[in-house]
Amino acid sequence: MKEQKSSFKMFFTIGLLLLIFIGVFVVIKTAGASVEDGLLKVKGIYGVSIPISEIREVKKLETLPSLGVRRVNGIGLGPIKIGYFRYNELGSVKLCILKNEAPYILVTTDEQKILIGLGKEKNEELYNKLQDNL
Repeated sequence: MKEQKSSFKMFFTIGLLLLIFIGVFVVIKTAGASVEDGLLKVKGIYGVSIPISEIREVKKLETLPSLGVRRVNGIGLGPIKIGYFRYNELGSVKLCILKNEAPYILVTTDEQKILIGLGKEKNEELYNKLQDNL
């Protein structure tokens, strides 16, 4: 009887860890950003589509603010940060950072700020597309 409880706990724990791992994997793999049909599309579970006409400012950041960062809702696993975060310098920001490579892109609308980090080349490509469409 005691062995059955121990086996159940072990399988339950392994199953739970596997579900968490799969969930995090799906969130990370579906995240991204692109400019399509006059929209900035941030993809993934925290995704949003913003008409280019609503973007007030697009800025490159060479470093992420380091002081006063707090995860509000989302995932923060090392360099991967997806979800809602609060920075002392920027206030409330939606993050889609998959790689810790500058420059990062800060997109500001009247309602929100989005910080994107997909890797140096993808960030530059996205920044140029946004600038071309503004």
